[in-house]
Order: sequence, then C-alpha cells, then structure tokens
Amino acid sequence: MKKILIAFAAFFCLGGISLVGCLVLASRMTSDAHKDFFDQVATGDANLVLSKCTPGLQDEIDAPVLSAWLTQFNKELGAFESTSNFNYNIQSNNGVTTTQVGGTANFASGKADVELKYIGDLLNGFDVKSPALEGDWFTGPEDSTLYQDRAKEFLRAFAGGKTSEAYAMMHEALQSEIDEAAAAKMGQSVAELVGEVNDIEVTGTEFTNTDGDKLIVSTIVSGESKKLDATVTYQFIGLKGHLLAFNFSSPAEEKTEAAEEQTPAAESKEEAVATE
Repeated sequence: MKKILIAFAAFFCLGGISLVGCLVLASRMTSDAHKDFFDQVATGDANLVLSKCTPGLQDEIDAPVLSAWLTQFNKELGAFESTSNFNYNIQSNNGVTTTQVGGTANFASGKADVELKYIGDLLNGFDVKSPALEGDWFTGPEDSTLYQDRAKEFLRAFAGGKTSEAYAMMHEALQSEIDEAAAAKMGQSVAELVGEVNDIEVTGTEFTNTDGDKLIVSTIVSGESKKLDATVTYQFIGLKGHLLAFNFSSPAEEKTEAAEEQTPAAESKEEAVATE
C-alpha cells in the first residue's frame, strides 16, 4: 500500500471528567497501555490484537490484512524499546472512560509516530506512521479464505433471490452506482437464468495493485438450470477489504462452443458469396 495502513472506529470524546476514575486509569495508561499494544503487535497474532479492540474497531479490520500489516511492522521496526514525548488525554462520562495516548515510539530498527485511542481497556483506534512502513509493501492478504467465503455468501444471496442481503454487503461506493431496485432486477435475471443455486466453487484468486489494492475472487455458480462464471472484487481500504465490483458471465467452454458453431456458418457464407 502506498500509505501506512490506519484503522479508526468511531471515537467520541465524552465531556465531564471523573477525577478518581481518571487517576486510576492514568496510572495504568502511563505505564502499560502502549507497551501492551506493542507487545501484542510483536506476537504477529492478528486475532490476539483484535481481541483487545472494541467491537466497532473490529468491524473496521479484517484479520488477514491486519496480519500482513503486523508482519511488515515487525520486519521493518522490530521490538519496542521506549517512548518519548508521550501525551495522555483521559476523559470520563457516565462511567465510560476514554483515553488518547500519543507520541514517538522507539523500536529496535526505527521510530514511529503513534496515536492510540481506548474506551475503557479496549483499543478503539490506532495510527502508526513511520518511514519504515511506507511504500507498496502490501501484496495481498496472507490468507484469502475470508474473501472467498464472503464472495460465496454474496453470490448465493444475489443469485438466490436475497438481493437485499447481497446489497448490504456492497461498499457504499458501489451502492451509489447501483441502487437497490436495480440490484434486485439484476438478481432476478440471474436467478431466472441459473435456477436454484446448488453449489458455488472458487476457481482462483488474483491480487492486483494496478488501480488500487484489489483481490479478485473467481467462481463458478452452479444452478439447476445453468452454470455461470462469476467474479467478486474486493478493494482494500485501510485494514479492510470492501466489495466494490461483481460480474456474471457464461462459462468459457460455452463461449468456445458458440464460437466454433459460428465459424462453419461464416465459411459457408463466404463460399456462397464466392460462388455467386
């Protein structure tokens, strides 16, 4: 990715400070919060990092993309060593404490500007910027199973008459190009052509970064009446893959057969013209 990956869930600064609560949490944050985060990062375990995040932040992060980021982070920066110029902003309202921690973190192989946001003890956002993490280092998710499963779920809903469910899986940029009524009409056409969906087989995946970081999942949708080739494209924005394109087409063998059937007819026509 050209820029360092950043992930933020919605974060609200809540007014009103509870002095007692803040003093207790401030002590913990000063000594542990950033170190806990970097200790989790050092494990390279995306699921561990996600388990320490709020549900809102978890929704904005895909584990395979986070895993790739963790690998790059540990490779380029190495182990956490110390901090400098760290600031702490702690607020509490109605028993909910929010904390923002930021400054320079020093690692074995470099430095990074860091900002961490917490709600209670759970991470609600993070931003890590370092020259060591710049450049086109992202070469796709380390495991594409998540996107294969999501593609199959989307195609089954779209071709199975559940276009509202399929529509909800699309990124808002795609929804702005195709309204729900148009999507329903397209889904109905596919459903009528395919019949009841029996199986969806993933035939391959391809990562490309020629026009943004994208993963294309290729499948065969098999129905009672017909088979169709289908692709679903996910574009990676931040730490998440978003469904930004899909396509249905006749299988390659059908196209080949159709072309072969047309060739003799064309030759016959040419011969007839020549005879005349």
